[in-house]
Amino acid sequence: MDDNDIEDNDLDSNDRFKMSAAEFKQIRNEEFIMTQKEMSELLGVDYETVSSWELRRNPIPSPISMLVRILVEIQGSEYGEKYGLD
Repeated sequence: MDDNDIEDNDLDSNDRFKMSAAEFKQIRNEEFIMTQKEMSELLGVDYETVSSWELRRNPIPSPISMLVRILVEIQGSEYGEKYGLD
């Protein structure tokens, strides 16, 4: 296979990690019960960045989406308790 023979499913391999603004906001409000400021501190980004994601001004980067999903999974576990995700 050469570089021109890329399969269709390889083109958008990061799409499975994408998160909509509505999903992000729902997770922030219902899973973490955090303000935008608190969520920005948890993720290590500016408050304005979280706001821009929720207002659909900027897309949520795939690494952030993946991190949020991982944090949801560990919430309630011993790791979640250790890092204040309960």
